[in-house]
Amino acid sequence: MGVPVDVPANAGRCTGVRTRDPGRPGRMGVTERVRSTLGRARRAAHREAEAYRHGAERPLAPYVGTMVTYGGSVALLAGVGAVAGARLPETVSPWDVTLLGVATYKVSRLVAKDTVTAPLRAPFTEFQGPQGEAEPAEQVRGRGLRHAVGELVSCPFCLAQWVATGFAAGLVFAPQATRVVAATFTAVAASDMLQNAYALLQQKATGKGTYEPRPVEVRFDGVTNREPDLNEGLPDR
Repeated sequence: MGVPVDVPANAGRCTGVRTRDPGRPGRMGVTERVRSTLGRARRAAHREAEAYRHGAERPLAPYVGTMVTYGGSVALLAGVGAVAGARLPETVSPWDVTLLGVATYKVSRLVAKDTVTAPLRAPFTEFQGPQGEAEPAEQVRGRGLRHAVGELVSCPFCLAQWVATGFAAGLVFAPQATRVVAATFTAVAASDMLQNAYALLQQKATGKGTYEPRPVEVRFDGVTNREPDLNEGLPDR
């Protein structure tokens, strides 16, 4: 007589419980693979950045942030325009292009180079001395994001992209007001050109303003000291 054996009621049937294949990565394995891939991509980007810098201080990561900020701003303007039902103009007249172009030149130069707007650049630049008509010479200071912003706010060519985008958005949302503002800065730019032309003609007519200070270098014990030229401006004998 055999020994009785208890057989489970669900014997021979599928219980619905899956057993993990040891050769197949689980959920933690996928996470580790993603982290490993991101780590390799980060190291590769770091190597490329170092190769590009070539020993110089170039804030590439803040540059990427600047591009992302600009792209996000344009996308936000496009979204607001779509919600508000604003329509792009079918054509942009040559007059508008000229008007906005000159205004962009003036606004970008006003922000990046004018003496009055120096407080806006002060956190990111350092004063070096006078340069040109009412334009100070400045040096970008700081590192990382501060350096990148300093390059942006002190470079009229860099700011022109942002200013022109603002004028283009204004032409879509408020064309009449935008043209008035652009015409104002265009008039100021034309006035600057006329003032510079008049000053140049006046210098040629009077013969004044043609002399520029030329410091004389005098060496004492290997140290260079600069002294004013006492014969500066005197006629040749």
